[in-house]
Amino acid sequence: MTQRKGTEIKISGIVIPVDWDEEQRVAEVAIATADEREYRIKKTARGKELFGHLQGYVEATGTLSEGKGGGHVLTVKQYALKRPGDASP
Repeated sequence: MTQRKGTEIKISGIVIPVDWDEEQRVAEVAIATADEREYRIKKTARGKELFGHLQGYVEATGTLSEGKGGGHVLTVKQYALKRPGDASP
């Protein structure tokens, strides 16, 4: 699937930690999808809520952009906690 910057997408996956601060607290999270893609989450108010759902399975909708290292960054507009295998309505 080709994805362009500024495109709104919906993804499902597990919230994982991807960076830590000096005190070993989680500083950045991402959503890891079943197709082995990783979408780093922009630290907006909604994105920061995902820090409370580490290792949780979520379905998130948001705007895609490119990160500094060329990876995917998702600005989360909304999300829902799911169970793996749940179908989208």
